[in-house]
Amino acid sequence: MTGGLRARALLNSQFELVVAVLVVLAAVGGFLAYGAYAQPNTTTETNEVTVWAPNGTFTHGSTVTDNESKLAGVFEPGQSVANRSVYYGSIMPELSGEFGFQYAAESGELNATIERTLVIRSVGQAREGSTEYWRETERLGRGSATLSPDEAARVPYAVNVSAARERADTIHERLGDPGQTRVSVNVTVALSGTAGGEEVDRTLEYALPLALEGQVYRVGPVTEVAPVTRTERVTVTQEPGPLGAYGGPGLLALSLVGLVGLAYARYDGRLGLDEAERTWLAYRDDRSDFDEWISTIRLPEEARELPVAEADALSDLVDFAIDTDNSVLEAPGSGSYHVVHDGYRYTFEAPRDPTLTTTDTTDAASATEPAPNPNPGGAGMLRGGAAADADAGTGPTSTDAAESSGGGGVDDLRSLRGVGPTYAARLREAGIDGPADLLEADPDRVAEEAGIPTEGVETLVERARNLVERDPSADGGDGGTTE
Repeated sequence: MTGGLRARALLNSQFELVVAVLVVLAAVGGFLAYGAYAQPNTTTETNEVTVWAPNGTFTHGSTVTDNESKLAGVFEPGQSVANRSVYYGSIMPELSGEFGFQYAAESGELNATIERTLVIRSVGQAREGSTEYWRETERLGRGSATLSPDEAARVPYAVNVSAARERADTIHERLGDPGQTRVSVNVTVALSGTAGGEEVDRTLEYALPLALEGQVYRVGPVTEVAPVTRTERVTVTQEPGPLGAYGGPGLLALSLVGLVGLAYARYDGRLGLDEAERTWLAYRDDRSDFDEWISTIRLPEEARELPVAEADALSDLVDFAIDTDNSVLEAPGSGSYHVVHDGYRYTFEAPRDPTLTTTDTTDAASATEPAPNPNPGGAGMLRGGAAADADAGTGPTSTDAAESSGGGGVDDLRSLRGVGPTYAARLREAGIDGPADLLEADPDRVAEEAGIPTEGVETLVERARNLVERDPSADGGDGGTTE
């Protein structure tokens, strides 16, 4: 419980500093919370946004011609095949299909002119790259349409692949070029209008390659046209991290609660220490600081017969011990400190721990606590002029019995600290009516009959001896027992 007193003393002495720290913490928490929720961080990013996207597709197929008996059972004459990757030129000489065009956009209207062309050419490799030796084109058709977004325009085409092969072979034989034949259906789409809020005036080109390989020809792949995009700068809100999302509000809340609690405790007087609490802390500080000068030893009976002088503080007694080259002796479990020097016993009684209650339930614990100081907060010297009397060769004066810790006269059991109504009743049942009776009784018998631990009885005997030494009138005499 001493830690709680020290914390209160620290908060009370450093109140302004603690308040300032809490205010700063609250400000930091508020700043983090404000930045996380009220004004989050943003970044600017560059994104490619699609304005409109054209899409051109080919469908293709062929009709099987008479295959006589050689291919019987594989393809039937007049059978239609569609969207194959490979066609047989001998029985599927003509390729036909449709070209479809549409575009995707949020809004717009485009005028589309679609022209189809058969292209036959010869290409080869040279040092500079691909070389085109010759080209021949045949117009397949032309059409136009006005299109809205996702509306499709479809136009037909038809190519005799076998005839195109023969035409290419004829030209190769005539020119003697080393190139390879390339055949394709090319489509140009001329567009004008608006799409995605932008003006459009451009021509797109699509091609369906026809690769001639012996008696077969392969179709595709179709060339694609990339969508039309524009670059936009977008502001993106960043999600707050754990520190801003949780640490800021939590720090703000805890700081405000601490400020309110601290202000209320100061207003209600719960931070300041009373005289007993300050005296107790001073004693504990002295006990810790001078521990190396204190030995726990039970005084012999002869030393108890010596004249007594009392110190107002443990530090005073330790200073006296240092000056006289003695050790401070602490009676086990009693809180009594002694220095025996030059025929006198100099003593200090520890103050009572103010954090302990005085109810009957604390009797057992209190019996082993240090006895209270009869003169807390006194001046830094030995009471009764003990040191001066020792030098002068005169005996120290005894203290008044009324300065002892208890609830009655020195002949009352409750004048002993640690004895409340319950213990007093038990001790009387064991035949103990006053402090002097404890000095003459057998501790083991008293402990057994009163139901009190033997160590507790021995502590009470020690305190009774100290009390009697301070006031001999407590030894029997005319003093009665207070109920």
